[in-house]
Amino acid sequence: MSKRELIAIDIVSTLLQIDNPKPIYVVREPITVEQLSDQQFPAVVVRTANEEREDITMSTSTNRRMGTITYEITCYTRGVPVDTTMNEMVEVITEKLQVDRTRNGNCLIAQTTGVIVDPDTLSPYGEVTIIYEAEYDYIRGEN
Repeated sequence: MSKRELIAIDIVSTLLQIDNPKPIYVVREPITVEQLSDQQFPAVVVRTANEEREDITMSTSTNRRMGTITYEITCYTRGVPVDTTMNEMVEVITEKLQVDRTRNGNCLIAQTTGVIVDPDTLSPYGEVTIIYEAEYDYIRGEN
């Protein structure tokens, strides 16, 4: 299994360990928020996004590469005040992910690099996306 996949699996596993506020529904597939029941909030979607790669070595036998992959962790909340529910989810998720910045040894370092709020979401719903980047290295052909 690729490091890309192992990192994503670890992110989901970590999010499922959060207690308060506990994400009820954590998936890696896109969802239709309108189809969720009130009991499924807060919901979180983890999506593998962009990646940049570069060579570290030029040896043909051990061509080491470096990758920086972006994960988008989109949180859907329900409650008022909406801003508070979104802020609570951002805080608890970033703090929980901070505990192991190597994602179970699958990357060199991972960190939250941004937070994007969807201003068009109507109360009592909120949507916020955490941008999370993981830097890892690998040998060409092994990933």
